[in-house]
Amino acid sequence: MGCGFRLTGYGRPSAGKPCSLPRCPNEWQTGTSRCCMPAEELYAHTGNQIMAINTLFQLLALREQDPELLQKAAQILFMPDLFAALLGAEPVCERSIASTSQMLDPRTGQWSREVLAAYGLPENRFAPIVASGTVTGTLANGAKIIAVAGHDTQCASAAMPCAEEDAEHTAFLSCGTWSLLGTELDTPILTADSCQSGLSNELGANGKINYLKNIIGLWLIQESRREYKRRGQAYSFAELEQQALAAEPLRSFIDPDAPEFVAPGDLPSRIQEFCRKTGQPVPETVGAVMRCIYESLALKYRYAIEQLSAVTGRAFTTLHVLGGGTKDRLLCQMTADCCGLTVKAGPVEATALGNIMIQLKAWGCWTPSHKDAGWLRRQRSLKHIPQAHRTMRNGTPLMIVSNPYCNKEGATMLYPKIGIRPVIDGRWGGVRESLENQTMRMAENAAKLISENLKYPDGTPVQCVIGCTTIGGGAEAARVAEQFSTQNVTATLSVTPCWCYGTETFDMDPNTIKAVWGFNGTERPGAVYLAAVLAAHAQRGLPAFSIYGHDVQEANDDTIPDDVAEKILRFARGAVAAGWMKNKAYVNIGAVTMGIAGSFCDAGVLQKYFGIRAEWVDEVEILRRISIGIYDHDEYEKALAWVRENCKEGFDKNLGKNLPPVITKSKIVPADKDWEFIVKMTLIIRDILYGNPRLDEMGWHEEALGRNAVVGGFQGQRQWTDWLPNADFTEASWLPPLTGTARRPRPRSQPRMIPATALP
Repeated sequence: MGCGFRLTGYGRPSAGKPCSLPRCPNEWQTGTSRCCMPAEELYAHTGNQIMAINTLFQLLALREQDPELLQKAAQILFMPDLFAALLGAEPVCERSIASTSQMLDPRTGQWSREVLAAYGLPENRFAPIVASGTVTGTLANGAKIIAVAGHDTQCASAAMPCAEEDAEHTAFLSCGTWSLLGTELDTPILTADSCQSGLSNELGANGKINYLKNIIGLWLIQESRREYKRRGQAYSFAELEQQALAAEPLRSFIDPDAPEFVAPGDLPSRIQEFCRKTGQPVPETVGAVMRCIYESLALKYRYAIEQLSAVTGRAFTTLHVLGGGTKDRLLCQMTADCCGLTVKAGPVEATALGNIMIQLKAWGCWTPSHKDAGWLRRQRSLKHIPQAHRTMRNGTPLMIVSNPYCNKEGATMLYPKIGIRPVIDGRWGGVRESLENQTMRMAENAAKLISENLKYPDGTPVQCVIGCTTIGGGAEAARVAEQFSTQNVTATLSVTPCWCYGTETFDMDPNTIKAVWGFNGTERPGAVYLAAVLAAHAQRGLPAFSIYGHDVQEANDDTIPDDVAEKILRFARGAVAAGWMKNKAYVNIGAVTMGIAGSFCDAGVLQKYFGIRAEWVDEVEILRRISIGIYDHDEYEKALAWVRENCKEGFDKNLGKNLPPVITKSKIVPADKDWEFIVKMTLIIRDILYGNPRLDEMGWHEEALGRNAVVGGFQGQRQWTDWLPNADFTEASWLPPLTGTARRPRPRSQPRMIPATALP
């Protein structure tokens, strides 16, 4: 939970790389408040459980114990960010590690001004927040410095192979010396019940909330093993596991998180004493002690699952175990049995893999989602927990611990995002400082408006990226542009409450769609800036939409008027639609269009106005794939069964008619085989448009890629339909995989016949 930090500045040789110097050396001395916020209020602002190791309390302790050092500090960086700064990166704080500090607001992803003010900590000493995966610098050899998730748990969860549609019923357990059990949420839970349940909100590398509980982990086994070694009994972990298996089950239990088990030393004796004090049978043998630890951990995991379920309202069916704990087969099995969940174990080196995946995404080399287990499988041979062929005493089979790398999962695209640019008057000395809070509130409110009201075609809320700093000049504009370049930002909304210098602050990227919202306030000439910056855009041939409110607002009014909200949302809808289509393809299967002049594909129009590439695929490709069997045969069988059950045929108008030979000879697919042909054709056309990773497993590597389509068409009249089943059913049933794994909800009783990923 807590995180180490480092002060950078001047006055000490070990203080690290010098950064921006403080304007007032005495600022730290003015912050004398202590413990001035009730626990539940502090939780409501930060979502973190109060722990002595949290950075907030480290800073407060340092202010008391070594105020001179804190006074000399120019800026605060977390340890991962310090290492990057020493390499030459910009001094920034990566969001996921910052979210464990008890000083970050998980709703906004920015420093909590309320907390910092309450404890007398000056906000200007904290480096700007950046999202995980942000490029923060470049080495002399061209290598990028990337702000990866600075917390090992967040890196590990980034490597969790879980499909998006399964997330609501999935929990994760990052299991090593320490355990963190949680689930991914879209928004934080900051209620009193959440606080009292010991649950924390941390920001994940993927923009989700890792809602979790801290539990001690394999420390109990590791430290017990060290104690037995000190006694002259050297056991391997496998031997300890075997002794635990041989011991009598369900005799004694401990609370793994009890304070007496935290310190190193003679843990077996402390476990025995705990059982003695609580009136339980005392585990005397090594196996009995190990059995007590294993069963107690599994029960604690169950307790945490029940708490998660109660607070979130989710019914969990799957638990992903990540990290070194996946190698402990007994712990995984007992966890599955105790929790009543399917446990999926792996990857072992989840933190390292998640770190690599974040970097690849930042480089633009990674298009599949971090959930894509297929990529992990191809890159590293990972062991899994085999199915256990054992039963409990009553004959009930033990819960199966399954291998996630046998699951077929699709790839997802990077969502087109809207970048929010907080633009400010860059003049220091009282002007800029007075506008910082108002400007960032405008940005945060605009992002909230968009995310709460607009969704992508798959139902996911539209994602916004708030600039890592307010923009008062060209250097900060370039910094935000660099941030946006790694986040697939396809449109920007610049917001400002005041006059700013247009040519120094405007969005110069020719590839983004632009809008500017100038605040109609009582104190600052927002309209003047709006006119100036639009002129700067026009001079450079970069169109921008103007957003301005009809009514004047007070400077402290944070609401977005209805007319402004309508304009922002109208812009955002168009921007997201354009971003969704960008670099996609229109795939035209066939060519002839029944002679309808307006029904042909104009490649030039699609490219010029929508950024869509046009491609043509001859219909003979369908026949080739049917003949050779280039489709998922298991999916075909399930799809055909579903069609026969649910697609009821009407009366045959031609039944009994004496049709001429020119018609009867042309029909080469027998009537009783129509559905078989049509289902294959539908699946194949889906694969042509969107790809199918299952084909790659079958050896059809090129066919598995698909055509990156966002839209397609079938031109079958007449040469196809004169002798083969038409595509009416195919066209009517098309359900494109809007983002691969993020698909439109479908009842579980219905097979996913159309989406590009395999059936569950």
